Amino acid sequence: RDCYEAYVLYNFLQFLIHTLGGEEDLMLLLKDKSPTRGVHMWGLQWCVKPWLMGQPVSRGFDFTKQKQQQQQLAAQQQQQLQLQLQQQRHGQTLPLQQQLPPQGALPPPSIRPIKRVQWTSPFFKKCKLGVLQYVLLKVILSIAVMILELHGIYKEGDFTPKGGYLYICILTNLSQCW
Repeated sequence: RDCYEAYVLYNFLQFLIHTLGGEEDLMLLLKDKSPTRGVHMWGLQWCVKPWLMGQPVSRGFDFTKQKQQQQQLAAQQQQQLQLQLQQQRHGQTLPLQQQLPPQGALPPPSIRPIKRVQWTSPFFKKCKLGVLQYVLLKVILSIAVMILELHGIYKEGDFTPKGGYLYICILTNLSQCW
């Protein structure tokens, strides 16, 4: 039963993530939340730091579009150069708008790289880690309960230090409170 509970809990977490649009959309949603949402109740603020809802992970440039456009521009320039060479052989010159740009000229604004910011949510990551560690621990502890029960050491409902029930309860509760 405990293994099934762990399986259901993991599937519920995945369901929530996908219902809210996936991990990336959820992190973007959390980044817009007020920073006061991650503040802990009175007394815990001295023990635990507030959780950030969202923060930038990396700031970078997206060069994929730029590379494609540069390849297209290079192909156009190559075609214009070939056309120019053919016309020079025949003694003709190109109109002014069809001539090649000078070397070292700035690329058009559409070719410049696009600045992208990638976000993460420490709150989301900690919640996901907490659920996943509980799921894993629940499976491990259910196997431990079966082994203890086989040897007659488990003693369900008895909180004596000689029985395994006390220690299983302590580990489960610590995992849930994390």
